[in-house]
Amino acid sequence: MFYHGSVQKNLLELHPREGKLFASPDFRVAAVFLAGAQKACCLPINGRIFAFIGDDREDLLTRDCGGSIYVLTREKFRPVPGGNPSLEWFTTEKISPMMSFAYESSIAAMIAHGVQLYFVSAPTVDEIQAADKAGSLIGSDFLISVLARPSENKILRTLLLKHGSRLKVKVETPSHVAPQI
Repeated sequence: MFYHGSVQKNLLELHPREGKLFASPDFRVAAVFLAGAQKACCLPINGRIFAFIGDDREDLLTRDCGGSIYVLTREKFRPVPGGNPSLEWFTTEKISPMMSFAYESSIAAMIAHGVQLYFVSAPTVDEIQAADKAGSLIGSDFLISVLARPSENKILRTLLLKHGSRLKVKVETPSHVAPQI
C-alpha cells in the first residue's frame, strides 16, 4: 500500500500535479502533507519521522482544516530518482484511491501518528533537503543544531486542546471500490 496526503477531502480520483503524483509507503509521511504547508520535508531517523515545516506555526494553526490520507495500490508507482524509497514514490498516471481517512486537523493527525514536528524557515527546509540529497545530512552539525531544539509537539498539543480540536477520523471507501472483508 501507498499513502497520499492532501488538504482536499472526498476525492474519487487523484491527478498528478506538474506531471507527478507523489505517495509514500509510510502513513506518517503522508500525514505531513495534509497540512498544505508552503515547504515541508521529512526525515526517517531511528524509526521515527521528523517533519520540518517551512511555514509559520500560528498561520498554519489558523488555516488548518485537515485533509485526507488516500490509500493507493503500489502497481503504478516507481521510486523518485535520487529519492529515499522508504519515503517517496511517484506516478504520472491518475489514480483512484481504495479508501481514505479524513482528518479535521492535519496537525492533530501528525501528532497522533508520532510525527515529530519542527517549524523552521523555508530556506532551512531547502538546506535540509539539499544536504539530505547530497548524503551529508545525517550526523552533521547542521542537523544536530536543528534537532537540539525540542519538537513542537508539546506546544501544539496544548494549543489544539485550547482550541477544542480533537483528532476525528472518518474512513471513506469510494463507491466504485468493493470493501475488503
